[in-house]
Amino acid sequence: HGPTDTPPAGTMQVVDPDQHTPLPAGELGEIAFGANAPVRYWDEAPAASHGWYHSGDLGRQDSDGRLFILGRRNELVNRGGLKVSSGEVEAVLVRHPGVADAAVVPSPDPVLGEAICACVVPVGSVSPTLADVRDFLAVSLARHKLPDELCVLERLPRSSIGKLDRTALLSLVVDGDVPRERLRPR
Repeated sequence: HGPTDTPPAGTMQVVDPDQHTPLPAGELGEIAFGANAPVRYWDEAPAASHGWYHSGDLGRQDSDGRLFILGRRNELVNRGGLKVSSGEVEAVLVRHPGVADAAVVPSPDPVLGEAICACVVPVGSVSPTLADVRDFLAVSLARHKLPDELCVLERLPRSSIGKLDRTALLSLVVDGDVPRERLRPR
C-alpha cells in the first residue's frame, strides 16, 4: 500500500510480511487492519503506517473471505526465501499417532539459511523417524513445509503457565545435545 491508501477502519487484508503488499486468497501472510486513528503502545512510536495496523499475526484468507489465524510473524521459518508458519506445521504434526507433543523452530542451515526443525515428544518408547513424519505431513502440507530435521525430546520446554518456551527450545536445537535426524548435513 502507498501513502494515498487510507482504508476504512476495520478493513482487513493479508499482506506480504516484508513488502506489505496484499496477497491473494489462500496465501500465508501478515494480517493488517485499517486504522484511521494512530495505534500506539505505551511509550512507542505509532504501530500503524499509512492507515494500516500490522498485527504481527499470520494468517490466510480463503476465497469466501474467512480468516484463518496461523501463528505469529516471529514464528516464521525463512526456508530458502519461502516463509513457513511454525503453527501451520505444528497443527498437523500433533495429529501424528507417534507424537505426544510437538513444536517447530528454525534451525541454521548453510544452504537454506533456516531449515524446518520438528521437535517431538514421542508416544511411548518408539520415536517416529524423519521419513515417517515427512510422509505423514506430506498428505496435508506443501513439500517446502516438510521438516528438514527431527529432534526427539523427553518434553518440550514450557513456561510456568504451560506456554511453549520457543527461546529455550531454539537454544536446545541450536546448542543442545539432543537426538536428531537431518536430511542434509550441516
